[in-house]
Amino acid sequence: MKRTIVAVLSGAACVAAMAGPAMASTPNATTTTCTGTLTGSYDRVVVPDGATCTLHGATVTGNITVGIGSSLYTMNSTIGGNVMSRNAATVRLINTSIGHNVMVRGTTGIVRIGSKDCRVDPSAAGNLMLKFNLGNVAVCDMTVGHNLAVLGNAGRVGLYRNMVGNNTLVFRNTGLANRVRNNTVTGNLNCRGNVDKVISARNTAAAIMGQCTA
Repeated sequence: MKRTIVAVLSGAACVAAMAGPAMASTPNATTTTCTGTLTGSYDRVVVPDGATCTLHGATVTGNITVGIGSSLYTMNSTIGGNVMSRNAATVRLINTSIGHNVMVRGTTGIVRIGSKDCRVDPSAAGNLMLKFNLGNVAVCDMTVGHNLAVLGNAGRVGLYRNMVGNNTLVFRNTGLANRVRNNTVTGNLNCRGNVDKVISARNTAAAIMGQCTA
């Protein structure tokens, strides 16, 4: 199972570096509104406010945008662009590969990204950023091409068996538990300002800093 790592920056520099290049728009692309289950191929997908969308074995060549109070569940799918969610209810990306970035912010329920029962090795070619979510956050068995950042989340945090191409950043999370185990990071693994202790073990990185340990 391949792994990659993320570099650690702070403040505006971190946000700018992790944003990465924007995906170019495709002429004549069609946007599909998802309020049920999709199983085919699509250019772009939008989940309206308050809706529930399931992608099962689907292919989206562009971006997925998740509305306020919405739920997105993907299984065995491929997303060529970005996954962008703000103030959703739940976001679950299972056995799903993402071609660019994952940006999930302000989710009120569970955020889960990675494999189901560790059977496959999903990936995010760009950055994976989880910020200010209220529910529990788990990322496992992911190959992240650039950076993995988990910032200011209020629920429990679990990072397990991920491979990160640049840096991994675990900053200012306020939940009762932060677990960082068996991750391989090419750059730095940096854990700082988390309210509860970080339970960290069997991690490898160019440098391990703050509350994290090898």
